[in-house]
Amino acid sequence: MAHLRTLQDIGRHRLTHFFAIGAVLYALAPKEPERGAIAVDAARVEAALRATQANRGHSLSPEEKQDVVASVVDEEVLFREGIRLGLEEGDGIVRGRVADRMRAQLEKSVPDPSLEDADIDVELEKRRAGPELVHVALYFVSKDHAGAEKRAERLSKELAEAADGGAAPAVDPTPLPADAWWTADTLAQAAGASVAQGALTTPIGRASQPISAAWGYYVVVPLERRAPDEAELRASARAAVLARKKAAEVQRAVDRARKEYRVDVRVPEGIPAIEGRHARARGPGGGVD
Repeated sequence: MAHLRTLQDIGRHRLTHFFAIGAVLYALAPKEPERGAIAVDAARVEAALRATQANRGHSLSPEEKQDVVASVVDEEVLFREGIRLGLEEGDGIVRGRVADRMRAQLEKSVPDPSLEDADIDVELEKRRAGPELVHVALYFVSKDHAGAEKRAERLSKELAEAADGGAAPAVDPTPLPADAWWTADTLAQAAGASVAQGALTTPIGRASQPISAAWGYYVVVPLERRAPDEAELRASARAAVLARKKAAEVQRAVDRARKEYRVDVRVPEGIPAIEGRHARARGPGGGVD
């Protein structure tokens, strides 16, 4: 009996050791990283509510509003999970948006370069006979909406009716300032060349036809056009020189970041020899060492 108890004790000890070792291994094993908190601000919720209400054409019930908020959260969760799984790799639109936002972050982080009066004077002379300024109302319909093009066409018609005394339609918010005076160049940089062309050619006070841009459709209503005064010319010349120098600094930052990667560029047939900062790219089937 004593011998049997000894064997039972050993068995219990071994079982205890087994569970103890298992607990230690579990504690030391790599764990799935925390996903992090999700915070959705009021502005984003309000924008989603406005867009949904405009799309459905009626005031939202409390239940519908709750559904919209839940959809915003679901979108954020799915976005983060998609990025975690690398799903953006095959989506050119997503990659382009992320790259644009990264470039914008670089632009914010790069300090303003010093400017020479001589550079500003040269740019100023180029602008003296330049284009007029235009003050516009910009209306935007995101391509994220189903039937965005049709909705933009309806928006253009509603704006035309509003100009004749009708009610102003509800639209998606646009990040562009409402009180700015634009040249063709600055508006083209902000919203696209076709939007700038529409702002300069559409009659004052009338709505343009929908203009397709990268992320949606614009409808432009020019409010006023005029020639810039001397102070505005100098300010725009200074801004142009600053933007040019800052863009060069941003590109240098991108070039430094590129050096951290092994780049393999496979150039399609018919593409001419690549020079400059891409000079190491080879022809079809080739790569960068």
